[in-house]
Amino acid sequence: MQIDARITTHKEVVDLLMVGAERACIDLFSNDSEIKDCHELTEHVAISIRLPDEFSLTYMTDKLNPRLREVTAFGPELVVVSSSRAGDIGFFFDKIPEDIRRSYLWMLAPYEGSEIPLRRSDGLAGWVLDGERMIGV
Repeated sequence: MQIDARITTHKEVVDLLMVGAERACIDLFSNDSEIKDCHELTEHVAISIRLPDEFSLTYMTDKLNPRLREVTAFGPELVVVSSSRAGDIGFFFDKIPEDIRRSYLWMLAPYEGSEIPLRRSDGLAGWVLDGERMIGV
């Protein structure tokens, strides 16, 4: 079982792992020390990105990309990206800069609830499809 419960502290991650989760996610915008503590404590943690309802290229270039570059220095390698609008995951994954793409393994959870076509799939570790089906890592 993999859980992404909008967690922002390493204590919450540890609590989920202690009750039986195989993997827990911590939010990309959590405090650096919280992400670092999670990563140092266990390999069973992933970074969580929830694309906002008004996701855009500006949000990606101004917020997501700089933060992802920062976290590569101290955070987990696995990133789970989820969306709340059709098309956003594909747009995000096709536009992610090459250096960021290569720095992580990516699990994609598209709003569509199914695999979606991507221009490139390098770095893709798998799909989280509908809360019960997961293909990949």
